[in-house]
Amino acid sequence: MKMSIAETSKAARPPGPSLRVAIALVVAGIAISIPTFIAGIVPIVRTMTTPIRFDAPSRVRVHLGKATYMVYEDTGQSSIGSPFSSPGRVTLTPGDVTVSAADNASVEVYDRGTVRETLSSGGDQFVGAARFTTPASGDYTVSVRSTTRKAILIARPLSATVGSVLGWFALTGLGGIVLFVGIVLLIVGSVRRGRSRNAFAYAAPPSPGWHPDPWGAARWRYWDGYRWTEHVQ
Repeated sequence: MKMSIAETSKAARPPGPSLRVAIALVVAGIAISIPTFIAGIVPIVRTMTTPIRFDAPSRVRVHLGKATYMVYEDTGQSSIGSPFSSPGRVTLTPGDVTVSAADNASVEVYDRGTVRETLSSGGDQFVGAARFTTPASGDYTVSVRSTTRKAILIARPLSATVGSVLGWFALTGLGGIVLFVGIVLLIVGSVRRGRSRNAFAYAAPPSPGWHPDPWGAARWRYWDGYRWTEHVQ
């Protein structure tokens, strides 16, 4: 069986896309998207599930990291349903909240801002009433004054938490694109290689000898006249 140089080169090259490239893209996509998604979602889940809760009026000593925190007030409403279904009025003001560091240095407390922050805890809806920023990680004393007894939460604002992890989610999206491209190349390559094997199966069998590997695992594979052997070059 004689073949020209051009025909031999074309037959020796497995139908694309390359299986190795496709698998590499799939592995890279998984390696990028899964860890970055976990890195982005964990802080959000922690913010929503592990707030500091106490009853006002009272004073608590808590350990806080260097970040912005929100003081949430229990509105007495159920957390079932949309958090935007009510105006979420709060009675606490920044003047009702006092924050001081371990060295008794005062931490300024601000208004809650224009963004309405809500958290759910124990089936109740809490709405952000005031916020403060800790200059460093350490122990802080938070005092809340109130004329009536009410539950209070201290947690990082959800909007700030989401903003801090947007970079991780961007990498997750990039990893997802790489994974998608790898899967598409894997499917296309598998289909083309399958068609190539089928076409070769119905062709006249070659004479015994070295021929371009129809499976693309090597450049040459030995045909003994009846089957393809395991001998490759």
